[in-house]
Amino acid sequence: FEVRILAVADVFEALTADRPYRDAYTFAEAAEMMTEMPLDQDIVSELFRALPELEKVLNSRTAEAVQGALDSVS
Repeated sequence: FEVRILAVADVFEALTADRPYRDAYTFAEAAEMMTEMPLDQDIVSELFRALPELEKVLNSRTAEAVQGALDSVS
């Protein structure tokens, strides 16, 4: 079971991260693509259910990281 969770997480990370040959897909684009992949769709559904909260956390961490970088420069 853990391997299937890791497979979904790995694909999600691969799709939503910038690559040298393409920009990152949005969470919504990744979600749509993942529904067409041979992944455990129950796990994919749970990931999608958690996406709004995940997006909120990641956005706040990004803002904190930017603020931290700016604070360290000044």
